[in-house]
Amino acid sequence: MVILFAAALLAPLGQAVAEDDYLKALQQEAARTSQSAELKKEARPEPRPATSRSQFLDGELPPGLDMDAFEEALKSGFFGSYMFYQRLLEPAREAVHAEYLENPEGGIDTVRDAITRRGG
Repeated sequence: MVILFAAALLAPLGQAVAEDDYLKALQQEAARTSQSAELKKEARPEPRPATSRSQFLDGELPPGLDMDAFEEALKSGFFGSYMFYQRLLEPAREAVHAEYLENPEGGIDTVRDAITRRGG
């Protein structure tokens, strides 16, 4: 009977110690997670200012670009179209660029149609 009484008195103490250990483990994990998040935040590169993509917010290519500038504008402003364009053979790419130069008002729609017609 005395043993049961002693066990009944000590049971909450054991539970409190277990809860205290659990609480300490949670607090330590929270501290590690917080430190990890801070390290990741510090390691993150600074955002770069907007690149040439901002030139194409109206959805058009500027007219009269040479081949290199045309490809860069296509890549930075219309990446999906660029992916199809880059799969074309060099003569087909040159033909797309020539069509772009011949039709400056057509913009990206002309380029996309030209890419599609050549198998891109």
